[in-house]
Amino acid sequence: VRQAAAAWLLSILRKAQGAPELRDAAVHVQRVLVGLLADSQELTQELAAKGLSALFDSCDEATKSAILQQLVRGLQSTRAANAAASGGDMATYQELSEIAASAGQPQLVYKLMECATTSAVWNTRKGVAFALAEQSQDHLKEHLPKLVPTLYRYTFDPNPKVSVAMRQLWTSLVSDPKKVLDEHFGAVLQHMCDGLIDRLWRARESSSLALAELLPGRSLIQVRPQLVDLHVRLMRAMDDVKETVRNAAATAWRALCSTCLRLSDGAHVSEAAAAEVLALVLPVLLESGLGNATEEVRRLCTKQLLKLCQVAGAHLAPFTTRIVPYLLENLSGLEDPMLNYLQLQAANVGVSEQALEAARVKAVRDSDCFSALEQCLKVMDETRAEAILPQLSNLLVRGTGLPTRTATARFLMQLAQAQPILLRKHAMPLLRTLKQAILEERSGAARRAYASCAAAMARAAPPEPLGELLQGMLARYADGAGAEEEERLVIASLVRELQRSASDAMAKVLVDWLPMAFVGRHEPRWESERAVPGEKDEDGKLAAVWREAYDEAGGNAGAVTAHLPEVLALLRAFTDGVSWALRRAAAFALLEMSTLSNGALMKRPEQAEMRKLAEMLCDGRKMREREAVVPKLQAAFKLVAPAPSAAQPIASADM
Repeated sequence: VRQAAAAWLLSILRKAQGAPELRDAAVHVQRVLVGLLADSQELTQELAAKGLSALFDSCDEATKSAILQQLVRGLQSTRAANAAASGGDMATYQELSEIAASAGQPQLVYKLMECATTSAVWNTRKGVAFALAEQSQDHLKEHLPKLVPTLYRYTFDPNPKVSVAMRQLWTSLVSDPKKVLDEHFGAVLQHMCDGLIDRLWRARESSSLALAELLPGRSLIQVRPQLVDLHVRLMRAMDDVKETVRNAAATAWRALCSTCLRLSDGAHVSEAAAAEVLALVLPVLLESGLGNATEEVRRLCTKQLLKLCQVAGAHLAPFTTRIVPYLLENLSGLEDPMLNYLQLQAANVGVSEQALEAARVKAVRDSDCFSALEQCLKVMDETRAEAILPQLSNLLVRGTGLPTRTATARFLMQLAQAQPILLRKHAMPLLRTLKQAILEERSGAARRAYASCAAAMARAAPPEPLGELLQGMLARYADGAGAEEEERLVIASLVRELQRSASDAMAKVLVDWLPMAFVGRHEPRWESERAVPGEKDEDGKLAAVWREAYDEAGGNAGAVTAHLPEVLALLRAFTDGVSWALRRAAAFALLEMSTLSNGALMKRPEQAEMRKLAEMLCDGRKMREREAVVPKLQAAFKLVAPAPSAAQPIASADM
């Protein structure tokens, strides 16, 4: 019945245009037609919309003004009735009225105002869309710049009925969408950017979907004004409380990232254009992206940063001095907090602390952030590399977190390999910094990373700072009371790495480390190294490292003889020291010296000093494996065995 009445009413309005009776009844007719816009039947909506258009066109200016004011009041008073009829909730009509207001044509409000929520609200909007399509396109041309942004966004409305209606309206008003969007791109992009932070989730979602279609293929001139705001607001939208908004924002983010990558591609754009894009985007990614509270946003920003570093090529060079320190400093913050928690609880959960540290270091090396650092290293020239060295040195000593410290050491090692001439000038201060870092570091994984870095530095270092580093390390090693087993292994590994990576430099300072390598080959197994049947006489970890360093340096009887004063001084320090393990190593070193070159050392003047050391070791001094060592020393140096004492303790553990 309503549909038939609407059809008859439309026919009468079209036939009776300009009739005085029509103007007198305009207010009443409009009230009836607006009510039909919320009808559940689409045909009834379209008939009512066409009737409104015909009514508006049939009235004079005074009547148009009157029905416009009546419409606003009527919409406010009938929203509840429409909502109740459709089973929906109350809603405002601000969204569609925005189209009329932005077009500068307030009389369109009666075609754009929303009347209710759910089916009533959006069906009403759909009906209004039909009504608006009936307006003269020529009359709307002058208002198109203001009308396009809002209307374009509504074509992506999450409500399918609204989006279909608005697309139909868009098609009716815009004959060449590409041309119109190009002409009004600035206004459209700004409207979408504002929509990302709108209080209504529909606006945020539709703006994100619109951006995904709008951004591809755009030039830097078009997107430059909103480039920073788009990054910041899309990061916020990707952390929205509503899932559909987050998904839509992720789609828009991919479109934005693709656009930025294309505009900064060193192979296709000029250096000035690429530099401008990078100058706008990189600070946002570093500060707002990598520091974002949401893990997913951090992950996406990290991937985008890596891609920018890859495609920018040589254009990235001016920004490396900012990217490298920032990435290194924030690596620990990007690490999964669960890994740090497991590190603290390793003993309680039955996981090896060393294995967990190694896994954390490997995860850092395989991360997108470290890949970005490697890309920066490829384009970094000598001037920029020198500019960041103070910051790298500071991170080595004061960096927070295992990922930051190990990544800094690895980056510095790679820098030394890539810029050997530059590092030669800075080798001395860097080696001193590494020495301090190794001595203060408690993580075994970090100390090993520092050792590898120091080895790379040593190749460019003069003998003096290298000898100073070795003396400090080995003095720490010889301090049996202060050096733990793992720390001594790190120091031994450092010497071995230095020998392997900087053999020429190490050959110039043999006097500083070869005596220790000679004695260190006799270090006993640790208590944690359980002997396997058949391996009782094999070296432990520590002795094996020293043996490799000694053999790779060409250690032999001649080398020991050449450095005999230093060897004896070291043996004397170990004999008088507090470490039982080092006394045991000194004892076995004396036994080896007694047989070198068929006992040639026993015929030298230093034989008296060697004999005195053997007597001291046999004279009740505690050491590892004392029961096996003492008889051998007595036989080798022809010492008289002391009478056994019941009070004399027999010990086999290190202090």
